[in-house]
Amino acid sequence: MLDLTELKQAEGKVRESERRYREVQMELAHANRVATMGQLASSIAHEVNQPIAATVTNAAPR
Repeated sequence: MLDLTELKQAEGKVRESERRYREVQMELAHANRVATMGQLASSIAHEVNQPIAATVTNAAPR
């Protein structure tokens, strides 16, 4: 049977584990947002560069 000290220590460990879990969740959500923004930026850059490259290619002397 657990005495009061052991119970308090166990509760402290549970609270610390829950805090760390929330912290890791927040870090993962941030990493996901950063990755999504990188994909979006890459897609936009491609869409902007594609017509520019086509224009330059067609304007080149033949």
